[in-house]
Amino acid sequence: MSSFINENENLWLARYNRQLKQDADTISTLELFLEFENPLRLLKMPHFKNAWFRLVQKGAFATDAVHSVWVAEKSNENKIFLESLVQATCQFSVISKIKVSTEEMNTWPIEKLPTYLAKIVDWNLYLQNCDSSISIDYYVDKELNTFAEIIQTHLQHKHPSCMDGCYPILSIIEAMKTIFIRPSEANQNALASNFSNEFSFSVKEQGSLSPFVGNTINYYAVSNSMIHKVLFFRTGIPITLSVIYAAIVRRATGVQLDPLGIPGHFLLSTVISDEQSNTEQRIFIDVFDGGSIMTINDVQRLLLSFGVSWSDSFLKPASNIEICSRMIRNVLNCPDFSSSDTSCIYSFLKFLSKKEVEE
Repeated sequence: MSSFINENENLWLARYNRQLKQDADTISTLELFLEFENPLRLLKMPHFKNAWFRLVQKGAFATDAVHSVWVAEKSNENKIFLESLVQATCQFSVISKIKVSTEEMNTWPIEKLPTYLAKIVDWNLYLQNCDSSISIDYYVDKELNTFAEIIQTHLQHKHPSCMDGCYPILSIIEAMKTIFIRPSEANQNALASNFSNEFSFSVKEQGSLSPFVGNTINYYAVSNSMIHKVLFFRTGIPITLSVIYAAIVRRATGVQLDPLGIPGHFLLSTVISDEQSNTEQRIFIDVFDGGSIMTINDVQRLLLSFGVSWSDSFLKPASNIEICSRMIRNVLNCPDFSSSDTSCIYSFLKFLSKKEVEE
């Protein structure tokens, strides 16, 4: 037993010393950069850029080291440089985590890739929140669980006899209407006012959870494509609202809804059974319209209004990769997306496209 403990102590000590060395290497590299009059130019030089990324690849501590220097740095000029490094390390670390994953992305929960996208686009949240226990991942998970508990409570109250939690699909959709409403039912001006505020990880007061609604005022705002901000502001576009809706239903009931990326819109779909006639019918859920139910004829008429003819291929569920790729394209086309460096986002899109072919 003592030899086992000693081995584990030695392993822990080796890892700790390696972490200290990585931090020391990062700090020394930063100090070298900051000695130059224009450190931003150094990051563009292959030698320095490659050296920095090698440090990032060795561990996740580079970002923390950069952040600690950023907090202590007094020079605005150096702060700009350090922020560019934080952006690079945050984005690079997310891409690296995705690439080294042995899981198939299309088997992940529907909200996982959109959360990675949010971390890449909203990398500067790291500078605003020194508490490392709070992150986009943590926030998204907490909010989805909160709403799942609300739906569970609602369903248990309506169906006390369903001890196994197997609730009727139509009852689940009806329960979801308590937290998803039509744009016509909401005060869009009030939503627009709230939407202009800055995102914060602050926890909303219990009982103050407002419903989700389609954003008809600022439809093309980049925040509508960020899952954490849609959860915070409670307003978004069809694809992000659908991801959140499907994630809540899965967490609350275990039911997996099919995401459908039809041209010009995004819907969820499932099959309901008619016990009397012993038949099944596919229905569609328009989350942007408060979770209203549509038939296939309704969807066909909707597509005709877009000038699109119906194709049975539209019934094929969109994969996680297809959903995230579509979200990335939405972000890149948003007029208020003013990222100074979109290379990481394009790299993410290119990687997803490659993975889609492989899977």
